[in-house]
Order: sequence, then structure tokens, then C-alpha cells
Amino acid sequence: RLWFQLVVLIHDAGHAIAALALRRRVAELTVGDDDPVLTMRVGRFRLHLGAITGRGDVAGFVRYDGLPADARSTFVIALAGPLASVAGAVLTGALAAWSWPHVGLSLFSALATVGGLICCVGNLRVSGHDPVSWSDGVWVRAAWRVMRHAHRQCRDLAGPTRVRAYPPPRHGSTA
Repeated sequence: RLWFQLVVLIHDAGHAIAALALRRRVAELTVGDDDPVLTMRVGRFRLHLGAITGRGDVAGFVRYDGLPADARSTFVIALAGPLASVAGAVLTGALAAWSWPHVGLSLFSALATVGGLICCVGNLRVSGHDPVSWSDGVWVRAAWRVMRHAHRQCRDLAGPTRVRAYPPPRHGSTA
């Protein structure tokens, strides 16, 4: 199961890095749906690592400031997790091929590769019953619709129109 925790960590680190790049304050990154086994603090940031039992709505999440974000920021932050999953899958796939004579490392890397691809697809699926458990796909689709609507409105009015989307308080990994 360690490979799955690595997959979730890479996915949620993608959300955190995107939020930081957009000058958002990232308060927490949590992997696991059980009590944390390890908690690390750096300033106001907390990293919680725990077991993924499958009993919770999400396998991990990132909590960042609740300031309203425009649709573009919401789109970028939501899409960053699945893109990080693909990047992680490519890296672990290369590691699996490179480490082939070492069966343990190759198997771990191969599992992480497949898990990363499943995590990407699973999180882009539109699912979830409330904003806390909505998949990245829900947020990506909603932000995309707002951006398209704003673009049409700007074109039709021949002037700037600002359309804002309420950001999720956190992005979770549902794979």
C-alpha cells in the first residue's frame, strides 16, 4: 500500500504546487483517510501522512486559503493534481524499466505507474456528493464552463467582464 500513498502524495503535491504558484497560502496536505501516523510542520504548513483505508470520501487533500479565486485559478489548481499523477506515472514507469533486474523496486515502481494513471483518470471523472468530496473533474468542468461563458460575454459585450468562481476549500484524491 505504500505505492498508493506515494501516488496520492504526488497527486496532491501537484495541487499544492499549483496553489503556491498562484500565490495561495497552502495550509495543509493530508494523505490518508485515517488518523495521521506522521505529522510534520513547517511554519503554518502541516503535512499529515496516514493510512488509506477506503473508508473516507477522499484518499488525500490539500487545504489552502479560502480567498475567492477566479475560474482560471480554480481550473489550474484542479487540473494540477491529475497532471502530477501522469508525471509521477511517467517517472515511476522509467524507474521500473531502469531497475528491472531488481524485482522488488521494479514491482513497486510498476504498481505506482499504474496507480498514477488510475489516479489521474479517476480524479478527472465527474463524481462526488458535496463540495468536499467533489472530484477534480467537477472543479475542472465547472471552471471551464465559467471561463467559456466569460469569454463569450466579453466577446459579445466588447468589453471586459469579470466572472468569479468560488474555489474549493480543498482538492482531494478520490482514486
